[in-house]
Amino acid sequence: MPSLQQLFVQVVEAGSFKQAAEQMQMEPSSLSRKIAALEQHLNVRLLHRSTRHTHPTELGQRYYAGLFRSFVSGGVPDEARGGRIVPDKDHQDSG
Repeated sequence: MPSLQQLFVQVVEAGSFKQAAEQMQMEPSSLSRKIAALEQHLNVRLLHRSTRHTHPTELGQRYYAGLFRSFVSGGVPDEARGGRIVPDKDHQDSG
């Protein structure tokens, strides 16, 4: 089973939960719950959701970029070691 971080990357790259879920051979509702759990764990909103499209928030874009670099270099993202994203109050997404 892919990690929550890998699922997040898949959603960002697919642009929707439905397309990502099809690619991952899982139900969109299950994928959505897993991403919600990741957001809760990190205590930030990573994605803007609509009925047709999903796109990352500003923090989500930064998180995606960090994950991509980590996966390419073979590293382990900080939160996979128990860390959390702590956004600057000036950059925290309100909506």
